[in-house]
Amino acid sequence: MTTNYYELLEIRPDASNLDIINAYRRAMLAYRNDSLATYSLYDDGEADRIRTEIEQAYQILSNPEKRLAYDAELASTPSYRQPEKPGHIARAEAQSNVVDLADRGLLSSGIRHRIAETTVFSGALLKEVRESKGVELAAIAERTKISRGYLRAIEAEDQHHLPAPTYLKSYLKQYAAEIGLDPERVSNHYPLLKAEDSEPG
Repeated sequence: MTTNYYELLEIRPDASNLDIINAYRRAMLAYRNDSLATYSLYDDGEADRIRTEIEQAYQILSNPEKRLAYDAELASTPSYRQPEKPGHIARAEAQSNVVDLADRGLLSSGIRHRIAETTVFSGALLKEVRESKGVELAAIAERTKISRGYLRAIEAEDQHHLPAPTYLKSYLKQYAAEIGLDPERVSNHYPLLKAEDSEPG
């Protein structure tokens, strides 16, 4: 593979999970079948291949365990050069509220085990993970533009103060990304959404 997954999604190796989600969405939009750029530059087979690669990149980089393994493999590649970080001092303060993969070490083995084994991502568990990583609700609200009221309601499973399920699912994915959890897994196993899915139509 000549282009690594970070280059494919046009993000830096220190990108946050939310950055990865946004880059994935941009890339998939750019290579849609009805995209002008895709229509003029690629045939259907080539566009399909690129979309498959983008999907693979997202599946690897959005999963903390797979991303760690991929980063280690990438770093061992002789031709790979870690890019310099522009504005290092300016970025340092901004990154203080961002969950980096290295912060996974802040989680106790007990919490990591529960995350791996759980089939329900309760609001209480999400809050515990967030607090264990030292991430403030204010920081998540600022980066995702989700109101603190909704974020508090997510953690409290306060159904009366949560948005409609479609919006809630999107908010959960963004919240999960900010605390280093798998967005799809969290949104699919949040109690109130599971209850919604199980109700008869």
